[in-house]
Order: sequence, then C-alpha cells, then structure tokens
Amino acid sequence: MSEFDYKNKTAPKLTEEFKKKFIIFIGKTEAIKVDGLIALAHEKGIKSMKTKVIQFPSDTNGWTCIASTTVIGYDWNPVTEAIEEVEFEDFADANAGNCGSMTKASYIRMASRRCVGRPLRRYTNVEVICS
Repeated sequence: MSEFDYKNKTAPKLTEEFKKKFIIFIGKTEAIKVDGLIALAHEKGIKSMKTKVIQFPSDTNGWTCIASTTVIGYDWNPVTEAIEEVEFEDFADANAGNCGSMTKASYIRMASRRCVGRPLRRYTNVEVICS
C-alpha cells in the first residue's frame, strides 16, 4: 500500500476490485458497506474510532437506542498547508419503527452500525449511503 497523499488526495480510490467487494445496491441506490469505509479510513490513516451508546432502549424511551461515533484521523488543511488532525462525530438512533423486520430486535447493534458509517463517510469523502 502506498502512502496517502493528503494534499493531492491521490488515494483512496474506489477501484473496480474495491467496488465488487464493498459496494452493494439497495433497490437502484448504490451503497457502501461499513467494512469498505473502514478499509478506506485505514488507507487514509485513521487514528481512532470510538462508538458509545448514549441511550439504552427501554420502555420509558420507546425502546429507542441512541449511539455516537467519533472518528479521528488526518487530512490536509489548505489554509495552513499542513497535515492536521481532524475529528468527525455523529449520532444515530434505532427502534422498532426505523429498523427492518430482521433487525428490529437488535436496536443497539443497529444504532451502532448506523452511527459508525456517518463520520466515516465524511472522513473518507464518500458521498453514497452506507449499509
């Protein structure tokens, strides 16, 4: 693997091999698997990624789980013309009303999976939905 060129953004690239492994279609919409975003983040030089549950599902909150993920990595700052540490954070929720029939009993896993994809997409500059 070659070193990531932050200034010229020569990597990561969505090669045909990468697409075959990590891109799926949900109906007619192209989506990237979370594992693909993680692979791109490692190629770019992710420093850390932390996910935590900030609300556990219970009968008092409508069985809604809320999780957050923080991604820390490196990117080029055109103002300072240097590679700097960047941080992206996002949240996601999951409950029986916004999960499919196969996953609606897995609120914690679904909230976690959803919130992992969001900051990773921003860090890797991938603008397709995540599955």
